[in-house]
Amino acid sequence: MVKQELIDLLIERTAEHANKNNQKYIQQVAVWISKVFLTRTRTDITFEFDPPWDTSGETNNTKSTFNVKDYTSLDSFIENEYNGLSHPSFVDGMGMFHDYYSSELHDFTGSWVAIQVEETIAQLLAEENELLLEYAKLREQEANKTNQYLTLTGQYQTASEIAQLIYDDDIIGDFIVTEYPIELEQKVGKMDIKFLLKLGHSQAKEEVRQETIARQKRAEELRVNQEKAEECWNRICKLLKIRYQKNIPQKIKKPYFDKFVYPILEDIYREGEDVLTIRLLGECLSFRFSNSVAFKLSHFKTIE
Repeated sequence: MVKQELIDLLIERTAEHANKNNQKYIQQVAVWISKVFLTRTRTDITFEFDPPWDTSGETNNTKSTFNVKDYTSLDSFIENEYNGLSHPSFVDGMGMFHDYYSSELHDFTGSWVAIQVEETIAQLLAEENELLLEYAKLREQEANKTNQYLTLTGQYQTASEIAQLIYDDDIIGDFIVTEYPIELEQKVGKMDIKFLLKLGHSQAKEEVRQETIARQKRAEELRVNQEKAEECWNRICKLLKIRYQKNIPQKIKKPYFDKFVYPILEDIYREGEDVLTIRLLGECLSFRFSNSVAFKLSHFKTIE
């Protein structure tokens, strides 16, 4: 049984640590909402296509940008604007629930609080806190009893591992899942949205720029890899026709691959074809192969 002293300690120290970082939380929220205004457009709900048995409606991207003059606080935005995502309602007559931006803030806040918990545990480990070390040792002993192949290492887990144990044991679940996140969301929700947008604009703009560059780079890499794969496959197809004088199936299955294609792969590999290019066949042209063949190509290795 977990000692109450440890529970109280974790709650007190996590709250203390998180409160010190409160301005960082506000800054990150400001960057998030600024990126929303910079990159997204308004979504509304249309009921035009609802069948008689379903009144949930569908999301509709209006393509129109947000006007900051329409909102006062952050709450006035996140509680009234849809983010375009939906999830099953499991309610008769209403197939889907549509998410507001408040759900994104909630997820972000939960992740932020989890980081504060882990950082707090790291501090306690650095202090060699007896309550936390005793908890880690007892959990290791329990694991050893459950699994006879484990042995006691004498090495206490990392902050990340202990944090996961605390989540699993639900030691401070109410605090880290509901109480503290709700407190943070309520405070930031009351803040002037114009202030938050001004606070986060510069960083958000730079992050959007960097993300655009990274996205363009990934797209170019995909294009180059696709071309490499197509060129390699065209070469293999020509060699197949020359060697076997047969039409190539539209979809290559394992028996055909093992008998006809793989020997040619070995040949071109020995002749200097890059193994990474051969693997691209399974990654970029997977539609041409059965799953097993695509997997084999993606993990292509040849013993010379």
